[in-house]
Order: sequence, then structure tokens, then C-alpha cells
Amino acid sequence: MSRTFNRGPQQFRRSTRFQLAGFLFLLLACNPLSAQQTIPLNSGSILDRAIKGGETQWFTLTLAQGDFAEVKIEQKGVDVEVGLVDPTGKQLARMDSPNADWGPEPLVTIAQAAGEYKVRVTSSAPANAAPGNISIELVAPRKATAQDEMHVSAERALEHAYDLSNRDDPNAHSSAETSLNEALRYYQSSGDRYRLGIVLTSVGLSRAQGNDFKGAIDFTVAASPSFRPLAIPTCRLSL
Repeated sequence: MSRTFNRGPQQFRRSTRFQLAGFLFLLLACNPLSAQQTIPLNSGSILDRAIKGGETQWFTLTLAQGDFAEVKIEQKGVDVEVGLVDPTGKQLARMDSPNADWGPEPLVTIAQAAGEYKVRVTSSAPANAAPGNISIELVAPRKATAQDEMHVSAERALEHAYDLSNRDDPNAHSSAETSLNEALRYYQSSGDRYRLGIVLTSVGLSRAQGNDFKGAIDFTVAASPSFRPLAIPTCRLSL
């Protein structure tokens, strides 16, 4: 006679707990994002965080449909790549500016749907590197304006240019410069001097990749005044 039918209530409860624990383990293993600790962002407050080499940290913000949101991640001795994910898990933005391990990495979006959005911050340093520091701030979300739409378009153009510049394709260079010029037109009138300097530097790098070294120097020199008031020497950039 099989002993399966002779288990008492205590044995049955213990077996059920083990089965439930196994199910939860498999669920988390199949959905690594849900296993990550997430930290909510509150508008108007700044979070200061240490981040280890190779580590990824997740933050959340809740938006209504049509909201414009801006998240500012400040690098303080560590180079990070940042990303933004919508409520369905689709990546909306990814940014790693050519500013090495100091300065801001911005994320902007206009919510196409209400829900919880996630911000990803990943250290580019090796795992054995000393920890660095970041600060992260959510600018108070608001209903998007035409100016906000231009801002988001400029950042997406810049992101597209960076993606193209990493391709081993001679045709990608001209497409990257077109996207850079789109971002440049916005930042020349936006009042954001630091971001203007980043875009000018990026155009300089693009010119150097195209063997236009005079153009590379001209744009790099043009970028310098954007960084000088912030006491960020040009040599700190990833040139």
C-alpha cells in the first residue's frame, strides 16, 4: 500500500510549504526584474547612493498618461549607463554620455500609458573596482508641453547617434551626424549649457571618426565654455 495516502495534516502542510517555496523560487528565477530591489523616487527629493562595480540598481516612479518626467542621475566618481523601462517592460531610453565618471546622465520621457516606470542605473566599472557614488532626482512630473516633446526628441536623437557610432558600418557615420545635429538644434536654444557641451563634444568625436580632424577640434573647443562655469575640465570627458 502506498504511503502517499497516509500523510497526516502536519506532513501535508510541510509538503505544501516546500512546494510553494519551490514555485516562488522558479517564478523569481524566470523573472529577474521582479527579484531586484526597487527604490521609489519622490519628486523634489534627492537620493544619494553608493554603487559597486558592475552593480545594477532599480528605481521606480509612477506617471499618469501624458506626463512629462525627467530623472537626473549625477555621477560622482563612477561611470554609469542609465535606462528607462515602461510598465510593460519595454525599454524606452538608454543613455551613457561621453562624460566619463563625473556629471549628469539624464532620462526624459512622456508617458504613453499610466503606471509604474522603472529607472535602471548600471555601473560600467569592473566588479573589483572601488565603489562610486551617484545621486538621483525626479523632477516633479507635469503634463507634457510642446517644448517637452522637443526635449524628448532631442534625447532620443542623441541616443540613436550613440548607438550608430558603435556600429562597424561606414554608412552609420553620416546617419549618426544627422541625429547629432537634430539634438544640437534643440540644445542650442534650450538653456542647458552642460548638455549643449555634451552634444558639441559628441559632434567633435563624430568628426574625428570621419577623419575630419579640423572639425573635431573646432567642435571640441566650442564645447569648452559649456563646462568651464561648472568647473568640469574638458579632459574629464571620454574623448
